Amino acid sequence: MGGLISQMLQSTEFWSAIFGALVGGLIALVAQRCEQNEARRQREEDHKRAQQALAGSLLIKMMRIHSNYIGVVNYIEECFAEAAKKGMHDEPWRFVLPLASLPLAVNFSSEEMGMLLAQRDDQVFNSMSETDVLYNHFVGALATLQVIRRDLMERIPPDKVYGVVLPREEYAALRPRMIEVNALIEQLRKDAHDGVKAAGSLLHRLQYLLRKRLDLPYKVGPVPEQPASSERTEQ
Repeated sequence: MGGLISQMLQSTEFWSAIFGALVGGLIALVAQRCEQNEARRQREEDHKRAQQALAGSLLIKMMRIHSNYIGVVNYIEECFAEAAKKGMHDEPWRFVLPLASLPLAVNFSSEEMGMLLAQRDDQVFNSMSETDVLYNHFVGALATLQVIRRDLMERIPPDKVYGVVLPREEYAALRPRMIEVNALIEQLRKDAHDGVKAAGSLLHRLQYLLRKRLDLPYKVGPVPEQPASSERTEQ
């Protein structure tokens, strides 16, 4: 038995077989590692693309919110400007007409917010988490304005809407609804201006963050090199 082992150890064929097996195993190991690295790289690339898609969707929704606020501001201010030319100042229910088409609600999905949370910017995330809620409340208030103003106008003869004094009893009965409509219009006017400012600032901050963290190949509107110092994203 010892002689057989000695012969094997002295055999060139034996060592060639051992060497071949080792080399083959090493090659197989390297190939396996390469496949694993490629699979991991592909998973990371797929994840990044999925994150970029969610980021793009979130930016589009945020841009829609901002543009809808701008549209409402422009419409309301146009109504006030036209009324001022006619000497009408203190009764918005008379001249702020209903929008022909209300803005649509916007909702950020849980996937979009999860992507944003992964970017580790608490200020941007916290601001975004309430933006769609506030905007949808604003849209709901616009719908309410249409309803209560329509109710008011149905109770006033068309020839007495602009500048004609109603009989005292009719005026007393309608005055509370007039005040309600006026107050809602003024609140919506303020909210729309605040919304333009807040949504515009947040859109810039959101876009800066996502372009920096996810290497987005596109942008929505002009983007500053970096947010103002008080709004700078966390590293």
